[in-house]
Amino acid sequence: MTDLHDLLDRRARLIQPLPDAFAQVMGRVRKKHRRRQALAEGTALLVLAAALTAIAVVRPASGPGGRVPLATQLLGTEQALALRTELGIEGPTKGAPGSVIVSKQTATGRVDLSLVHVRTGESVHLQLEPHTKEAAVSPKGDVVAAVSDHGVVVSAPEQRRRPAVIPRTEGAEGQVSWDGTGSILFTRVKGQWLRVSNPAGASGLRRTTPMVEQVKVPSIPGGPILLSVSPGGGAAALFGITYPEGAPPVPHLYLGRFDGAAVTDAREIEIPASALEGPMGWVGDNAFLLAPEPGRALVVRTEGSRLEVTPEGIEDPCRAPSSAGPCTSDGPRLLGTNADGSLLFWKIVAEPTNDPSAPPILVLYYKTWLDGTHGVRLSGLVGRLGPPVAPR
Repeated sequence: MTDLHDLLDRRARLIQPLPDAFAQVMGRVRKKHRRRQALAEGTALLVLAAALTAIAVVRPASGPGGRVPLATQLLGTEQALALRTELGIEGPTKGAPGSVIVSKQTATGRVDLSLVHVRTGESVHLQLEPHTKEAAVSPKGDVVAAVSDHGVVVSAPEQRRRPAVIPRTEGAEGQVSWDGTGSILFTRVKGQWLRVSNPAGASGLRRTTPMVEQVKVPSIPGGPILLSVSPGGGAAALFGITYPEGAPPVPHLYLGRFDGAAVTDAREIEIPASALEGPMGWVGDNAFLLAPEPGRALVVRTEGSRLEVTPEGIEDPCRAPSSAGPCTSDGPRLLGTNADGSLLFWKIVAEPTNDPSAPPILVLYYKTWLDGTHGVRLSGLVGRLGPPVAPR
């Protein structure tokens, strides 16, 4: 061991560094540092240029022919989002799909449903049964669910598969609703509530079977006929309607905790007697929407406080100079909220006065901030077909 030590020591003494060796090493280090810095600065400039290009694409400026970029119409501005925060609304919405369901009546009187992508205009026929109702698009926009005579029917247009009936849903009633992930839906079958996971029956490229489980939901007056789970999944709104003899219908709304399998600690939330449509969507994880009557909305927080909203800037189409013949306005009616929960969407219809059963003369769609201000008419494809809204 000592001999090896001596040998290494003699070898080390034979290696004599050059006088400027340290300076050369430091010079090489500085050159490498400058090259890396230049590369980083160049990369940063490329990223900044890409960001500026992206900003330019979505700037709220009219394009050719006065068209407004779609993102500008469907997303809230910084000011609209700031107002949402000031109103005490927290957490995300369930998101909004990129498509809307459009109905069309054929020459034989049959109503066909199509899913239209609002960015591209691409339309896919849903091939649902003639008597399906309450069709609802998932938050991700990849699945459409509807109630038919045979049960809950789901269609996955992107997968190009024929609609299929979910097992154990024969006798489904009322409405379907989605959770915040868009992968679970809720429906009532013969008075019992079911949770359906993976309703489209597809996991990646594999075909699987939807998982159907019963959910424990307490009874409330008149229902519930609608179960609406909050975006975060920790709360559930229960809605029902009673029909007193000789008196108008009475809506009932309860809010409870939800753990995925049961709704507990449900407490009643006082709502207007005219709010017969139930929750119209969640504007956040702690607030949802009600539509008491045309031209009015309520933002209800989960702790019970509320904000009454009257939309501004929505014109009566029957008073416009271009109005074709005598007509009556219906609306504006609340449709729901957008994907980021900063806007409310409204619909107003001009109907012929002399023939109420005739098709509408004109249908207009508007957006406002959550307090009803900054009303703007939607244009382009969403101005004709309506905007996608966050699901109930």
